[in-house]
Amino acid sequence: MAIPSWPANVPADPLLDSMGRRPKPAIIAFGTETGSGKRRRRAQPRAHLVSATLRLTTAQRDAFVGWFQTTIKDGALPFTLTDPWGGGTMTFVFDDRDPWSEKPAGQTRWDVSVKLERRLG
Repeated sequence: MAIPSWPANVPADPLLDSMGRRPKPAIIAFGTETGSGKRRRRAQPRAHLVSATLRLTTAQRDAFVGWFQTTIKDGALPFTLTDPWGGGTMTFVFDDRDPWSEKPAGQTRWDVSVKLERRLG
C-alpha cells in the first residue's frame, strides 16, 4: 500500500513564526536495582519533532480534518509532505499524544497547529 500524501487542497505553508524543530531524544534511560541506572541509544532511526501552524479557510480546515480521520486513520498512518527545512519529500507521522489543535483566526479562517515527527534515516 502506498503512503498517502498531504492533501492537495490543504496548503502546507506554515506561518513562519510558528515553525519549530527539535531532535527527538535518542537516549533511553532506565533504573536498575543497584547503581546509577543505564542509558543506551535508541535502535530506531533518529527523528526530528516538528511543530507549525497553518492558516486555513473553513473549507480547507474541514478537508484537513476529513483527511486526518479517514485517509491516515486519525494519525495512525504515515504520510509524505515537502519538508519546510530541506525541501525534499519526507515521511512524517503525527504526534500520538497531541497531533493537532485549532483556534479561530477570523470569521472564516482557522489556525491549525500540527505536531509531527520526521524520521531522518
